[in-house]
Amino acid sequence: MPRIIYPQTNPNETEQLIISRGQGAYVYDDKGKQYIEGLAGLWSTSLGYGNEELIEVANQQMREIAYTPMFAGKSHIIGIELAETLSDMLPMDDARIFFGNSGSDTNDTHLKLLRYYFNVIGKPEKKKVISRHRAYHGVTMAASCLTGLPAFHQHFNLPIDELNILHIDCPHYYRNGLPDESEAQFCQSCL
Repeated sequence: MPRIIYPQTNPNETEQLIISRGQGAYVYDDKGKQYIEGLAGLWSTSLGYGNEELIEVANQQMREIAYTPMFAGKSHIIGIELAETLSDMLPMDDARIFFGNSGSDTNDTHLKLLRYYFNVIGKPEKKKVISRHRAYHGVTMAASCLTGLPAFHQHFNLPIDELNILHIDCPHYYRNGLPDESEAQFCQSCL
């Protein structure tokens, strides 16, 4: 058994594919076989591998300060400037930015902020969250509750009901279209 615990992986079926390098939209296993990285490293490498501009910027930043958290009032100028840039790009006044370490972390924080907000404004009962079957939102506790994939729920006793999360059908014509129903008819019925 390996020493690493892998998310959503049977411990007896780990390390079937060892990725050793990447270039552009491709990754290569330890035997040199090329694959299209269709998930962009779980959405963390959407600009590709070997991107020289990103390598240079990361190199420069690593020389200044490799990492420091933004927590409990502690911050850094790069984070502040990025938040201002992103906020200016949004179609709303005074947008606020939250930086997470992952999509799972961000979704957990989103649920927590929603609960906080409705408690503060005096509507503690307003905590229902609707998610879709077949949706993926992450592997942390709350994000797994949001995720609409049975494999992410099995064996974990997730607090889906306690978090007031409801799952509804996904508008997926291929899987949910009725016999003799056109894709246009299916889309119309989803409205």
